[in-house]
Amino acid sequence: MMESIFPSINKEIIERIIDSERVLILSHKNPDGDALSSSLALKLILEEIGKEVFVANEGPFLRPELEELNREVSTVIPRDFIDTKPLLIVLDCSTPDRPGRIYSDVSHLDTIILDHHSSGESFTSSELQYIVPFSPSTTLLVDVLRETLNVPLNHDIAKYLYIGLATDTGFFHFISDRTGAEVFRRAASYVDEGLNPYEIYDQLTDGKDFSELLECSRIIERTRSYYEGKLLVTCQDKNVTTSGLSDEIYSQLLKVKNVKAVLFLKEKEDHIEIGFRAKRNAGIDVGAIAATLGGGGHRLAAGASTTAYNLQELETFLVDIFATVI
Repeated sequence: MMESIFPSINKEIIERIIDSERVLILSHKNPDGDALSSSLALKLILEEIGKEVFVANEGPFLRPELEELNREVSTVIPRDFIDTKPLLIVLDCSTPDRPGRIYSDVSHLDTIILDHHSSGESFTSSELQYIVPFSPSTTLLVDVLRETLNVPLNHDIAKYLYIGLATDTGFFHFISDRTGAEVFRRAASYVDEGLNPYEIYDQLTDGKDFSELLECSRIIERTRSYYEGKLLVTCQDKNVTTSGLSDEIYSQLLKVKNVKAVLFLKEKEDHIEIGFRAKRNAGIDVGAIAATLGGGGHRLAAGASTTAYNLQELETFLVDIFATVI
């Protein structure tokens, strides 16, 4: 195998892990495949070197295709485990609000961060962060950690690493020429452990309710076009109970001719969530825009939330911001 493009992990991170007896793993609330899979892969890796590991996530678990993974994490961290002062490893989070309220009970613990988001607020010391923005998924960073700890790859670890990589790259769609060769080499190593990519794809994409497709069509019909179609904005009001539609919405709207960026506003009871997506060649850093609202993310995919506007006010505000970058 060629030399890895990923940077070495700080020695202090490895030392903290080796010296710990217990580890608590958290990832972001409303978890996606990368958050859950990186957590579960890391759990298996650390257990291989003798650690007691607890994996938690606040939820809500809105992606039915990840039901098998959802069952393997807890929404509650036992107080007696917290009292042992485990090492905390936070995955796939660029800001301290991303793990949710569950983080407030453990924010005092020594914390390591593994993440691939390019913007956000640091919430641990720099020597305890392994943040690689060009990485297509956090599971790849967990895999680098596995190699550094000299833990052999096995079927179960490979399964989680593959699911996180596949889902966060849109099944290998969002991969750059910088990372492509190594990404596919690593993916091949996971398949070598006995995985069936066809079966995993079907597991993660089949079984959608017809009502979800109807709701997707309604959301797409609401889409408004700005700047000669370069910016598309749509919304989902708080009365909609169907969840987990975002990936499908982005996928369809980013196919529109001339589009450079897509905004998806989701109204909740007490706030509005904002999803940002940009085309690879658009020259727009939506992570930086999200950061101005207290959010974060990648150059091409980011998120934020706000309580300062209603839907119409927020759309006007964001459209004006995009006037400066489109």
